Order: sequence, then structure tokens, then C-alpha cells
Amino acid sequence: MRKSRKMITVLMSAALLCSMTATQAVSGMNVVAAAEEAVEKPAARAVSDIPEIDLTFGENQETPQYQAGAADQTLTINVRNMGKTAAKNITVKVQLDKSEWPFETSQMDYTQRIESLAAAGDADGKDAAVLELKHLNVPADVQTKSHMIRLQVTYQDETNQYRTNKNIYVKTIAAPEPEPEPTPEPTPDPGTDIGGDIGGGFVNGDVSGGSGSASVPRVIVTGFDTEPAVVKAGSDFKLIIHLQNTSKTTAVQNLLFDLEAPTEGSDAATASPAFLPASGSNSIYLDKIAKNGTQDISIVLNAKSDLVQKPYSINIGMKYENSEAAQFDSTASVSIPVKQDARFEFSEFEISQDTIEVGNEANVMCNLYNLGRTKLYNVKVNFEGEGISAQEQFLGNIESGATANIDAMLTGEAETTGDGTVKMIMSYEDEEGAVTTSEKTLTIFVTEPVIEDMGMIQEMEPEQKSFPILPCIIGVVVVIAIVATVVIIRKRKKRRLEQEEADLADEFDRFTKDE
Repeated sequence: MRKSRKMITVLMSAALLCSMTATQAVSGMNVVAAAEEAVEKPAARAVSDIPEIDLTFGENQETPQYQAGAADQTLTINVRNMGKTAAKNITVKVQLDKSEWPFETSQMDYTQRIESLAAAGDADGKDAAVLELKHLNVPADVQTKSHMIRLQVTYQDETNQYRTNKNIYVKTIAAPEPEPEPTPEPTPDPGTDIGGDIGGGFVNGDVSGGSGSASVPRVIVTGFDTEPAVVKAGSDFKLIIHLQNTSKTTAVQNLLFDLEAPTEGSDAATASPAFLPASGSNSIYLDKIAKNGTQDISIVLNAKSDLVQKPYSINIGMKYENSEAAQFDSTASVSIPVKQDARFEFSEFEISQDTIEVGNEANVMCNLYNLGRTKLYNVKVNFEGEGISAQEQFLGNIESGATANIDAMLTGEAETTGDGTVKMIMSYEDEEGAVTTSEKTLTIFVTEPVIEDMGMIQEMEPEQKSFPILPCIIGVVVVIAIVATVVIIRKRKKRRLEQEEADLADEFDRFTKDE
């Protein structure tokens, strides 16, 4: 009997324990179900719930590669809507995972936005876009590996907003182990060569950069031209620079050229570059030069109006990449000769006489003023005209701002039959020896000499030799009359003075007696 009671007690305890366990299990299942319900009903539903929108990232793109230490890089991502419904207000946020993000973090946020993407194949809309993450710098100590970059994407259809996660991959390439400096490929002699006009030329500098690159492509200047061929101060001209990629194995790309001209001016207020772009900037971009290929770049410049006549150098800074995105820097320069137009004036002529007889001379003088900024070389002056002759005058070199005196003797050779025009012809040379002439006119007439009748001269000779008696007598009489007149006038004056003195003495005596 006791055994039966004990058995009943054990069974009842077991039943009670099972009931409690079942209650706790039911309670736990309710909590899990509640949590699962919270996950399945987020604020923004997963894209798998709406198969009408299907955004792809990196379609038809190779995995981009970035060299260790590369600066100012760009990550380009192709985005396309492969679904049947348009997606709007698309936001792509980069999840910055330090273990996977391969770039230096230089911005607080890398979020990109796309206004909308039409459904795939929609003829009325755009179903693709390109995202660009710019100004990315690769640390110098990265290793060669692939990195997964997580993107959180949110977008909308006509009624709801959705969120999904996407992954893209990039690859970094570690810096190579230090090696001996590579030997540049043989290049043409970069020494000075003549280009454009006499006095111009070009010089190529050294190449730097491209650490770890097995080959160093070199871009050099092989010559240049200007349009027009002669560059004059104060005018616009087109500069055409000829380039060559001397590498026979590697093309170069993304070429950027910066042109810098020397500063000219006597003080800070007037100092400015000798050449300035006629419009735009002084930078030129070139997409690519094939291996062992050539290309031309051009720019329109304006030469400063007050430049002295001489060659001026333009420095060219070059930046470019090879096919592995390794960056290189190089320099070159071109020397452009600038010409100044000669400016001068003549003063008015000073002529001793504008009519001379045959065999006589006339003196002609004037001044030559050099008003330009260029020197006049080997200046000569000559006179040409009907019936005259003159010796050529050599004035030599005349500096800018100087004055030269022209003093010539013109000899009458024959009687003038025309208008008496005489040309003064002045010639000079520039720095290259080119001769230029200028003319100024004056008027001088030449007449035949006047010849007197010799018979009349012989008849007049006896009269000229006889002594002129009558004129002498008349002269003596005139002199005597003048002397006599003077003597008489003086005597009368003396008598009048004596009489006046006597009258004064008498008057004084009467006055004394009256007192």
C-alpha cells in the first residue's frame, strides 16, 4: 500500500514538472516569434520583397586596381536598373569598414545620390547612371589584395521606400621592393633645336615619378611653330608644340601641360607675364599618345606690347600616366623670339637755299628720331633727284630713344626741267640683317649759271681805274660847311651865356643897393 502511494506521488510530481516545462516552452516560442516578426517587418522592406526593381552595381566593369601611394584617384561605379519598375530618390551610402576600406579617409561622408532610374528597356527614360568617388588617396603601405566595399542602398517606387545592401570589389597593389633605378629608354638628343624663327628653340628636362615602374616613358618636345611665323609685341599668335612619346613599349595617357611665361616689367605695378592666354587658361589636356607616337598641342597667346625685341622662354610642366596608372612628371621649355616694329620720325628740313646754279651747293639738314623699342642697325642716307648729286651718309647704329643728325651737301649738276622734287632715302637693317627703306621729299631747283657780257666789262674798266675828282670835291665842301656851322653855333651859344651872366650880376647889385 505504501509503495502504491509513493508511486502515485512520483507520477504526480512528474506530471506537474512536465506542465511547467510546457508552459515555459510556449512562452519562449512567443518571444522568438515576436522577434522574428520584428525582423520581417522593418521600416524599409528588403528588395527581395519587390522583384519589380533590381539595381545592379559594377555591371560590365573589371575590378579596378590602385597602386600603393597613388593620389587623387577616382572610383567609378556603373549602376543600372534591371527591374520592371522605375526607382526614384536612390541613395548609395558607403559603409566605411576600416578592415576593408582601401583608401585614406579624407571625407566624413561618401554618400552618392541618383534622382531616378527608369525600368530596364524603357525607351522614354534612363535606366543607367555612373557614380564617382573622387579624390581618393591610396596609403603607401597597402598590400596586394582584394577589398569588399559595402554599399547601403535606399530607393523608392511610387508608394514605398526600400533598403538593400550591395557589395563591390576593388584591388590594391603593394609597392614593389626597392630596386636599382631603371635606365630610361634611349631618346633623341634633347638639346636646343631651332623652331619657329631665328633665335627660338626648345629644351627638354628630366623625367621623375613612376616608382616601381619597369619602364620610364618619356614625353619630349620635338619642335614648335607659331602662326604667324613672326611674333610681334602686342599681337595674338598661335603656338603649336610638337610632342613625341619616345617609349617603344608603353603608351601614355591623361597628359596635362601647364605653360608658364617669364614675368616682365620694371616695377610691381607693371610686371606681368610676357605671354598670356588670349582666352581660357594656360593648361592643355591631351587624352593619349601611343607608344612611339607623336601629337601636337596648341594654344593662342598674346605677347605683351612693351616687350623688348628678344627671345622669351615658356616653361612647360608635363604630368602623365602609363598604362598601369603610374604617374610621371617632366619639364621642357620653348624659346619664342618677339619682334618690335621699328618706329622713327624725321624733323623738318633746313635748306640753305632752294635754288642753286649748276656747280653750286645747297646744305640740307634734319634729325632722325628713333621712337621705337628696337635698335636700328647700319643706317644710311642718300639723296636722289633731277640735276643733283650727293655723297651717301652713314649714320651707323641708332639706339632706341636716340637722335641722329643728317647734314648733307647737294651739288647742282644740270638744270632742272621738272618740279624739283628730291628724295631723301634712309635705309636700315634689323637684327637678322633684313633691309628696310623709308623716304622723305624736299624741293630744290637747279638753274644754269648767269654769264655777263665781256665787252661791257672791258668798257667799264677805264672808268673804274680813273680817280673820282668831283665826288671828292663835293665831300670836302660838305665837311667844311659842317665844321663852320658847328663853330658858329658854339660862338653864339658862348655869347648868350656871357650876356645872361652880366644881366644876373646887375640885377644882384640893384637888389643890394635897395636894401
